[in-house]
Amino acid sequence: MLLYAVIYILATIFSVDRFRSFVGASGVEMDGLITVLCFVLLYFVIINNLREIKQVKNLIYSFLAGAGLVALFALLGLWGILPSRFLPSQAANTVGTISALGIFIAAVFILASSLLIRTGPDGGAGRKQLVGKILLVVLAGLTLFLLAVIDNWMIWASFAPALALFLAFNIVRANVIKNLGWLALPMAALVVTILLFFVRTPIRFNLPAEIMPSFSVLARLPFLSITENTNRKA
Repeated sequence: MLLYAVIYILATIFSVDRFRSFVGASGVEMDGLITVLCFVLLYFVIINNLREIKQVKNLIYSFLAGAGLVALFALLGLWGILPSRFLPSQAANTVGTISALGIFIAAVFILASSLLIRTGPDGGAGRKQLVGKILLVVLAGLTLFLLAVIDNWMIWASFAPALALFLAFNIVRANVIKNLGWLALPMAALVVTILLFFVRTPIRFNLPAEIMPSFSVLARLPFLSITENTNRKA
């Protein structure tokens, strides 16, 4: 983590646009050095203060609660329900691009599924545990529906292997899994993912196209930037 922060600091120092590299720009504030340093600081605060399993669980559930609000806000925006003063465009969300939103909620789905599987019928306090399971199922359903709405091949290409590894890990450790029945949820998600990778989603929200450069172009950009800056200095 410290090495990553040092590399980011050096990249900012030698950047062509140091101000943008330091604070980010409109819509891409998460790329700024300030944001990265805040997350690095948060990481060290967490690992040095969370000592008990209960504290870690509370942190995870808090994260999932926030992720649920993010997914609901994004879905209402894509549906066009929220007024324009809250969202400048249909694709606006609290994560970034639509692709970034999809990858984020895909990770949330896997985390929610893992909590369902690891929580057995005798592992909680009755009604409280039941409510927790219901909320996790609702969150998993919401994120999977939002993924189907976004229907991005790049997200499916990363989500399918992640689901396959998740299922394989839990099946191999079936003897210690408290509730294998909940594996039906990620199994269903894997089937949906494979289908929508080849067939267009029937849920149409008429989302704006997200134009991105190809992987080969992205791979050449750093070298072109270094070459151009070297020629300018020469």
